[in-house]
Amino acid sequence: MKHKAPRVVLSVPRLLAYLLVTGILIGGARYAASTPPHTSSIQTQNASNRKSVAATPSTPPTSTTAQTTLPTSIPAVPPPKPTTLAVVPHSATPAPVVRPDPNASVNGLTPVDAIPPPVTTDTTGTDGNTSTQGSTPATTTSYLSTNWAGYLATTGHYTSVSGSWNVPNATGVAGRTSADTAWIGIGGVTSDDLIQVGTIDSVSTSGKQTSFAFYELLPQSAHTITSLPVSPDDSMQASIAETSADHWNVTITDNTTGNSFTTALAYTSSYSSVEWIEEDPSNVFGHLVAFDVFAPVTFTGGGATDNGNSMTILSGNAQPVTLVSAAQQPLAVPSALGSDGQSFTVTRH
Repeated sequence: MKHKAPRVVLSVPRLLAYLLVTGILIGGARYAASTPPHTSSIQTQNASNRKSVAATPSTPPTSTTAQTTLPTSIPAVPPPKPTTLAVVPHSATPAPVVRPDPNASVNGLTPVDAIPPPVTTDTTGTDGNTSTQGSTPATTTSYLSTNWAGYLATTGHYTSVSGSWNVPNATGVAGRTSADTAWIGIGGVTSDDLIQVGTIDSVSTSGKQTSFAFYELLPQSAHTITSLPVSPDDSMQASIAETSADHWNVTITDNTTGNSFTTALAYTSSYSSVEWIEEDPSNVFGHLVAFDVFAPVTFTGGGATDNGNSMTILSGNAQPVTLVSAAQQPLAVPSALGSDGQSFTVTRH
């Protein structure tokens, strides 16, 4: 026999009260179940430390998952270390550094302070023993250029220059017209003016060499001296001298044939530099032509006038210049000055 459960009938007010009480009890139980004891804590950590933060029932955390805590002060990022460039040490008495004019004839002039090997001297004392002493001689600043090789001076007021050289035999570059030129001049380093006289060797694509004399006054193009034919191995001698303000005599002589050329020119100079140069010349568009392969060129009798006083390449404190490629590889290198202080040889590499 089955018994029926007694029916409970609740009025609306009692039903609402019942639901309200049971809801609070259920909700409170769930809250109590999800809330840790008052004395528990949530562990948080970052890469290097741990901190304990107490939880309170009045402000329950949304999650018990540990979170990364940033430090109260973020350390500043250290600045990058400066890039250190290799610096070539200077000699005890370096020569003044040349700063070429942006429109000067010399390209990419770069100072390089060379340090020579020490000089050793053997000395015999009174006791018969020999001792060796070392010393480092004073040096001058040398330079690199992408179109000049030779010597230049920039510390005076130059009104004349002179020198001699041999016209070299040259071979060309396969498939291209190539050339080289030897000359003396005034200006063109720290200024954009230049008066020069010299010889040019041109080698055709077929390998034929043609040599001729020229003079040039920038910004004009070179003037070929057709009345003075020259050939490889000829010995040349030349001079440029101011005769009065802005007036110059330019002379070039072929000592081998005995022929000579002289002209009087009007030209405003800065008198700022003097040079004895073997060059990779440029075409009419200002671009370097292919540099031919020439036999060594020897300059002799190198001299000039500085503020009315005669000077040699050595006494005028002229500096050597090595012609290099765009990759800084030497292409034409001047030797040290001869014992007379007036001569040197440029060798093609």
